Amino acid sequence: MKKLALSLLTVPFVFSSLVSIAEQIKLEEGTPVRLRVVENVSSSSNRQGDTVSLIVAEDILGNDNKSILIKAGTTAYATITQSEERGRLGKKGQVSLSLESTKATDGTRVWLRGNNSSDGKDKVGSTVALSLIVSPLFLLKRGSDATIPSGATFTGKVDRDYFINVERSNVESKPLDVNSSTSLSNTGTNSTPDYLQKYVK
Repeated sequence: MKKLALSLLTVPFVFSSLVSIAEQIKLEEGTPVRLRVVENVSSSSNRQGDTVSLIVAEDILGNDNKSILIKAGTTAYATITQSEERGRLGKKGQVSLSLESTKATDGTRVWLRGNNSSDGKDKVGSTVALSLIVSPLFLLKRGSDATIPSGATFTGKVDRDYFINVERSNVESKPLDVNSSTSLSNTGTNSTPDYLQKYVK
């Protein structure tokens, strides 16, 4: 038993630790990004130049087809490029927005391209006809507002190539040196761990 206990001391112990390794994954220009409108965008309430919040509807993968580079639920932004209220004579409203950017998982700002627009219902023809037949007061009738409703989805695209840092966990094993039986005999001291004392007596 004494030999067994001493031989155990000659075997190096091994411990493991998690090491984070950063890897760059390509997010290619033209990658589709599905977006969802968070709140109603309307020609009656939004003005040209306003910023509109959207969210990414689906996870966006890198060119390795497995690394998530933009997570679903990430905020994205667009700018109102046109907003015309409905007018008299049955004139319809119009509203358009242009995509700006979102963020990748490592915090990189990712520029997007794409737009969405909506037109209200044009009532010019019916308004003029009714004013001639019934009353000129129908000329005061307005068209309908243009609205992009909350929950509406549309697809934009990544504006250029990006390289996104993705952290991966890796298990690293290292030997832990312990005193060998040779060093014990040379020193003449008993440095045997307590839990082995009963075997070497």
